Amino acid sequence: VETYREVVFNSNIPMERLVVEEIIRGPNGDFNYTTVNPETKIINIVTRDDICTVTLDSSFLLEPFPNSPEVAVYSIVNSLTELPAIRQVQIIVDGAEGQAPGSFSLDSDKLFHKNTDIVLTK
Repeated sequence: VETYREVVFNSNIPMERLVVEEIIRGPNGDFNYTTVNPETKIINIVTRDDICTVTLDSSFLLEPFPNSPEVAVYSIVNSLTELPAIRQVQIIVDGAEGQAPGSFSLDSDKLFHKNTDIVLTK
């Protein structure tokens, strides 16, 4: 479900990192469920040539709730591609290829684009 949040942030922290931290933190209320395991740690986030590469630890591979694997991946992808400098997102788990929760592939060379078909709007 589409969700918006206002946050106060330190300008020394890249916006990409703030976005992913907020997704990991989860929703502010009972209406929505967390999409990413709250134990997930961000290893690195780099944006270059409109591609944001997000490296997460293996906790990302553990499902927090009965969401589809696409929901976990696209909660990050769709949020990051809202930033003007990002058109594609690459997700790497512990610096290697991995499987998202379930069997959704996270090949290290796979680039994800925004997918609004997966989002319910209010």
